[in-house]
Amino acid sequence: ETYTYGVGATLPTNVTKENHQFGGWFDNSGCTGTAVTAISTTATGNKEYWAKWTPLSQYTVTWSVDGQTTTEQVYEGSKPTNAPTIDKNNLPCDGADKFVGWTTGEYKGDTAPGTLYPTANDIPAITEDKTFYAVFADYKD
Repeated sequence: ETYTYGVGATLPTNVTKENHQFGGWFDNSGCTGTAVTAISTTATGNKEYWAKWTPLSQYTVTWSVDGQTTTEQVYEGSKPTNAPTIDKNNLPCDGADKFVGWTTGEYKGDTAPGTLYPTANDIPAITEDKTFYAVFADYKD
């Protein structure tokens, strides 16, 4: 990047690093002190800045299908991607005729407490450890 004496420059903030949060630009490699947001109009000479990156938290997503569980690690703000595949050919529950979706509350009898998501793609970005339970139902004749 370049800047012009008398004009200055605003440092970019749309920088990204996978699974990290941008914490600003700093004038030292330790990224200490106050973040620099701009080069003043009276600045001269070459400037060097370091980006401060903070790793995003990771959370555990647990998938529970008829008592069997699998887990995956998901970065904060990301969506889970490893939901078990369930279709009409591999329904695990005795007597179940169809997969209804994933719920945030453990399925008990005929009720599925919590929020129901019809597919794993409908689950929002993760911000905490979370368990999703597969919900099954019988077709009504």
